[in-house]
Amino acid sequence: PLNGEDFCDTNSPYCINGECKSLSDTPWHNKGMDHTKFEIAFAVATVCGSVVGCLFGGVLGDYMSSKTSFGLSGRLLVGGIGLLFAAPMYVLVFTLDFPYCFICLALGGLGGEIYYGQTLAVLAEMVPQKLFTMTCSFYLSFLICCGSNGTILVPLVRQSFEKHFSYTYTFVSSGSTGEQTNVVPTHGSDGFMWTLCCLVGGSYAIAGVLFLCCVPPMQRDIERMKSRSTIIEPIIPNQFSVSNLPE
Repeated sequence: PLNGEDFCDTNSPYCINGECKSLSDTPWHNKGMDHTKFEIAFAVATVCGSVVGCLFGGVLGDYMSSKTSFGLSGRLLVGGIGLLFAAPMYVLVFTLDFPYCFICLALGGLGGEIYYGQTLAVLAEMVPQKLFTMTCSFYLSFLICCGSNGTILVPLVRQSFEKHFSYTYTFVSSGSTGEQTNVVPTHGSDGFMWTLCCLVGGSYAIAGVLFLCCVPPMQRDIERMKSRSTIIEPIIPNQFSVSNLPE
């Protein structure tokens, strides 16, 4: 019997280790989920988290930049705190069951997407206008490169984790020679789960620390620029002023 029944239902039609599973089950979650419900939950979590996080980060960054003593460095402070908040949320995405993993996905996006707008706003205010487009291109190219090639690290880190997890599962097969008991060793999905936790959560945590480390130097440099700024009167009169125009 499976979960008190003699067969699995249509949402989780596959029997795996005595439990009903579906194809949309991730290896580290204990509960199955219908494909349609999975797609809806993922879309809602993304909209409520990432989209709202970008908008909320913009409002909060403007407030910190114009209404507090942090000034422009306040944008980096907001981005750093958001990244540090997102790091444990993304770890919980891979470790909690449905539907709690989607709640953590929304919270992770709420804090983890703030830094996009803050970084672009800092570049817009500090980089000369003629270099702004090129600087943004380098910045976005760096993000795309890290995000696209980050999967290269997965098999390398996974091997180090799988050494600590070893399981076996037994099944009976029947053939011309009768029934045979097969014992197959496996590392399971625990190594993959902790690999994703370390890479995703660790990336957000490191980025958050770097953002916060940039706050004091930026404050110091901005104060130094203010103290050295002077108003220089033009030595040569403006020949194109209204008073010098011919009648």
